[in-house]
Amino acid sequence: VGRAPAAPAAPGAGPPAARTPVAVTTATISPRTGRLLVRGRVGHGARGRVVVAYRVRLGGRTRTRSTTAPVVGGRFTARIALPRAWRSARGRVEVRYTGAGGAGTGRASVRVGR
Repeated sequence: VGRAPAAPAAPGAGPPAARTPVAVTTATISPRTGRLLVRGRVGHGARGRVVVAYRVRLGGRTRTRSTTAPVVGGRFTARIALPRAWRSARGRVEVRYTGAGGAGTGRASVRVGR
């Protein structure tokens, strides 16, 4: 029984890149200072930095504030100062890890309540 030849792979198509798990453990807005505190974990062997972005929808427009935070011992902590008008709106935190030291990319997203 013969085998059919495999279809040629598309250029640049290879095995999918390994994903590094990223988790947000804390995402809260301080009622006293109005700062957003984001803490989380990045998978084993990860080092470098994560990008933390906070998005909120106000007046029909999406507003964004972002920062970077170093990964130390597989954990990260980021603080973002928010304008007063953003504090009462419901927003979403997105954390992206682009990969460093042989670790693959990863992403996590979580809603932040009022």
